[in-house]
Amino acid sequence: IITSLPIMAEAIGNPLLDKFIKDLIIQILAMIAEQERTESKRRQAQGIKIAKANGVYKGPKLYSANAKDPQRRLVYKNIVEDLT
Repeated sequence: IITSLPIMAEAIGNPLLDKFIKDLIIQILAMIAEQERTESKRRQAQGIKIAKANGVYKGPKLYSANAKDPQRRLVYKNIVEDLT
């Protein structure tokens, strides 16, 4: 995506200055992306907090095929196998 920017394809003529400007643009875009990600996480956490206060959000299921804990995934798998 960055290489599609017109300024990234242009050359000033001085290789050091070209590299500096391109590196600067990349750093600025990286900083903006990081700030957007941080703000998105903050808003998500705020929404989850509000949903929990309203009793809407309960969090992920502890025992499921997609549980983070491998032991809980195994327990889920064993129960499903026993029921079938």
